Formats: sequence, C-alpha cells, structure tokens
Amino acid sequence: MYKWYKVFWIILKRKRALYFVLALITGAMLTIYARGAFGDLASNLLAEVIGICITIFVLDFIIAFQDEKRIFKLKSLAYSQIRSLLCKAIELIKNQYKAASGNVLESTGLGGIDTNIAKSICSGLNLDNECADIYERPVNWQSHNRMFVERFKNAIELIIDNYINYLPEELIENLEKLKGSAIFEFYRVSASIRRIHRDQGIKENYLTGCSQLYIELFDILRLIERQLVDFGLPRT
Repeated sequence: MYKWYKVFWIILKRKRALYFVLALITGAMLTIYARGAFGDLASNLLAEVIGICITIFVLDFIIAFQDEKRIFKLKSLAYSQIRSLLCKAIELIKNQYKAASGNVLESTGLGGIDTNIAKSICSGLNLDNECADIYERPVNWQSHNRMFVERFKNAIELIIDNYINYLPEELIENLEKLKGSAIFEFYRVSASIRRIHRDQGIKENYLTGCSQLYIELFDILRLIERQLVDFGLPRT
C-alpha cells in the first residue's frame, strides 16, 4: 500500500538544507521587522521575502512529492518482484527436500530451512527421478534444476535492468551474489559432472558434500529478505 507519510519524511530529509535556508531567511526578516529597523522598507521586504520563501517551499515540495511518490511506487514494485523470486527459491528448496526425504517442510518462508535441510537434499535427492512440481511438462530433477536456474537468473537480470536507478547498491550486490550462487552453477553443469562421474565409474550422488553451498544460498536469501523487510514488506 502507498504510504504518503513515508514520502513526506523522505522529502524533508533530502530537502532539509533548502528548507533550513528558507526558514533562516524568513526568521531573519521577522527579527528585523520586530526591531523596527528600516521602517516601511523592512515591512515591504518582509512581505516580499515571506511570499518568495512560501512560493519556493510550496512549489518545490509539490514537485518533490510527485517525484518521490513515483520513485517510491517503483521501488515497491521492484521489491515485490524480488520477494516473488525469493518465494520461488524457497519453493524449489521445499520441493527438493520433499523429493529427497519424503517429508513436507511446513514452515513458512525461510523458517526451518537450515543445515539439516541442506544435508537431506544433498544426500537423498535422486536427480533421475521425475519432477513435475513447478514446470508443466514432467522432467527429471537434473533438468528441472537447470531450467529453474536459467529462468531465475534471467528474472534477476530483468529486475536489475528495469530498476537499477531505484534499488540500493547493497541490494543490487546481493542480487548479483544470489544470481552467481555456487549451488546454482552446480545445477547448470550437473549433466557434465554426472557424465564425468559415469566415465570414471563413480556412483555417488554428485550433490554429496555440497551442503555448504546450500547453506550459502540460504544465507544470501535471508540477507535479501531482511532488506525487503527493512523497506516495509511483511515477512514471508
């Protein structure tokens, strides 16, 4: 929901130097007038200066308010799209955990997603099993993970391209870290890794020992989630 009072305080913070100068000039003229200095000249100057200051303040505030309202709405839209991406990543993790362990992760958001979840996925997810949880046509988990990463990265790039002028630099850096997550890169090259393993006679799950990569993914998701909450979005 659009909150005008947030925009009001943003403008006051950004324009405080200008408004302070206008208030200082007005205060100085009132002081001169109150002391009776310069007679009618002071009275005329006071009226002119107050009129100019009020005009500058009102016009500048109206223009700034409209501009900040537009920026605020664009930021809200960007953050909502980022939240949607986080939800998709969480959905992927929960579906992987269900396929790996047979259990359903009931917690909402990132709650309950921890080291044990990562270990369960890495030790129990069979990449050759059919997966039709997210995409329309049934694919195995190997293909599913790769398809997810491709679409997920494209979505991040689109958000950054569309809203780069409105997102905090730290949030953009974290989105870039999420896009370059090591476990996502692992998904991307999974077919090649498994092919090499088969040629070498290695039968273990290629995700074995990769739980730390999942934990790093969980950490960056939580970091971005905190930034969204700080902006004003409700927790997932």
